[in-house]
Amino acid sequence: MNSIDLAGTKLFKAFLKQEDNYNLYQKVIAHPEDRGISQKLKKQFNDFYEEVLLIKYISSTIHYTAIELSIRKKKLDKVIQPFKYESEGVAENITNFHDKDWKEAISDEKLLHSIMKLTENERGIITYYYLHEWKEKEIARLLDITQQAVSKTKRKALEKLKKELSQGGFHEPARSCKKSKK
Repeated sequence: MNSIDLAGTKLFKAFLKQEDNYNLYQKVIAHPEDRGISQKLKKQFNDFYEEVLLIKYISSTIHYTAIELSIRKKKLDKVIQPFKYESEGVAENITNFHDKDWKEAISDEKLLHSIMKLTENERGIITYYYLHEWKEKEIARLLDITQQAVSKTKRKALEKLKKELSQGGFHEPARSCKKSKK
């Protein structure tokens, strides 16, 4: 896909929403003859694309294991009673509940280990978002925080997972992206 084809895609538009990327793109437009700026933009985009693929992989893994967990739970006909969030000790109960969910849902040991390294708050938010498929607005209401705080915490957790999984030979099943040479 050449740069003209790429310019109108949703992926490229998302890439340009980051101010640094947008400024670099403007420089390439203003100085098309400067190969250095063009190469830097390509590298930035490749890095962005790799991050998108990693987040998609993590999200898909969590989503499908959550579906698998849900099917298993239905087969066992177990009904988890909702917590009374006003009672004391809720945070501890929720954390134990989340840890159990992740251990049942994730078969990838490295991913599970990485998730367990997250803070309780981060783990709780991604549990509600990915395993229980809640919307950010619902999570915010439950935790009595803003939707922006939920989004920021979720993004921070995904960045931590990306960093953790990329260390020590993270293996992507589809091998759809390659590391760019530095």
